[in-house]
Amino acid sequence: MQNVRLANRHVLYVASMVCLFAKVLLTLKYRRSALGILWSLVSPLTLTLTTTVVFSSIFHLRFQDHILSVSIGMICWIYFNQVIFNSSSIYIQFENLIKKLSFPLYVLPLAVVLSSALDLLLYMVGALIISLGHLKAPGLLFSLLILFSLTIFATGTALYVSVVNVFYRDFQWIISVVMQALFFLTPIAYKVKDIDDGLLRVIVMVNPLADFVNSFTDSVLYGAYNMKSLLYLLAIGAANLLVGIYIYARNKYSIVVYL
Repeated sequence: MQNVRLANRHVLYVASMVCLFAKVLLTLKYRRSALGILWSLVSPLTLTLTTTVVFSSIFHLRFQDHILSVSIGMICWIYFNQVIFNSSSIYIQFENLIKKLSFPLYVLPLAVVLSSALDLLLYMVGALIISLGHLKAPGLLFSLLILFSLTIFATGTALYVSVVNVFYRDFQWIISVVMQALFFLTPIAYKVKDIDDGLLRVIVMVNPLADFVNSFTDSVLYGAYNMKSLLYLLAIGAANLLVGIYIYARNKYSIVVYL
């Protein structure tokens, strides 16, 4: 019984620490910013419009139809991109605090995941407003489960990305380049069927983000949902989380030493 109470207290402690650091991250991000949290809408919306204009011209698609799928697909991409980019430098960002205080270091990547989710809410509302009249209620509920599986996948990635950058400081810049390339290899502004058979098509198809984006877009806009697809997304998310936990556990005592 006492062990259960101690476990509950630890969970509450970790949850409170995650919320605290998430609040700090959001405060630091928008401090002294003229638009403040509105950047959560302006920046993603600019990327969405630019991507829609370019790819609708390339594939000769109607702008009104194309922007629907792009804006919904961007929800998954922007969330994952923010988690990975921000977590890559999270331990270095709080280096002084880590050396002074003793707390579970994994709360920092978890705080990045939470702050990124909160940061994305405004754009999600905007994207759903744009898509009004095309949303399918059953698929919309199913899409929340897809976002949950993406969160599991992103959390695992955040755990090992944050650790790797402590030991190899130039990894932060490498991950930035990789994420730029990954954006174009993720079928947000196009469909896999639009790509000719070849190496590029294979790369896009094996990209795990492609499955999240396609499933999320299909469920929100077309009401299409598949339990087997969801189980697959949960499985790869759980597998990636286990990898992240393993890498963190193997290196958690070395993080402070290398900072």
